[in-house]
Amino acid sequence: MTNENKWMLYTDGLSSPENFIRWGWYYLIGAALQRRVWCGADHKPIYPNKYVQLVGKPGVGKGLIIKPIYDILNYHKMAGPS
Repeated sequence: MTNENKWMLYTDGLSSPENFIRWGWYYLIGAALQRRVWCGADHKPIYPNKYVQLVGKPGVGKGLIIKPIYDILNYHKMAGPS
């Protein structure tokens, strides 16, 4: 089972649209990688950053998908300098 499949199972009970859940996954991966992973030349790296905006009518489920993303990123947040 891939991590994407695990994400889909984790968010299975949410009433958010499928594309919100999928784009939430893409954002989660990009945010988790931070600037530690890149491709291209060292002098001009390309980072996997995604600037995702969930646009929809009120009550469609934007916040429902943002909450699990926030929880996962917050749980695995690296400690800053002491």
